[in-house]
Parts: sequence; C-alpha cells; structure tokens
Amino acid sequence: MSVHIQPTEDDNQFLVNEKLVRLDMDGIWKENPGLTPTELRYFADYLNMLNVTNLPRFTATYTT
Repeated sequence: MSVHIQPTEDDNQFLVNEKLVRLDMDGIWKENPGLTPTELRYFADYLNMLNVTNLPRFTATYTT
C-alpha cells in the first residue's frame, strides 16, 4: 500500500490519499473517518518529522 500526503493551499489542511485532514481551531487534527490505520500512522509520522526538523510542508509518499 502507498500513502501519499500532500499539503493544500490552506496551511491547516492536508490530503492523505486524496482524503482531507484538517487542523481545527483548538489545534487538533481532525482526520477523515475513511482513513485507514496505515494512513493515520504515516500521517502522524509525517507531522512528527515536520515538527522535529522544522522543514516546510512538502509532498511525501510512503510505501509499505
């Protein structure tokens, strides 16, 4: 399975395999109920990497 994470024009949203994930007003990521556990795991890994490295948002693809 492949997980494609793409930032959107809105800094508070990402597309994970074309499924919208957004940051709410309380700073909590609200995932699409259709995300699989694998998609959730890789999205969490992606966010952790951005937080640790302070890199700008970028498109990433993970394969299992």
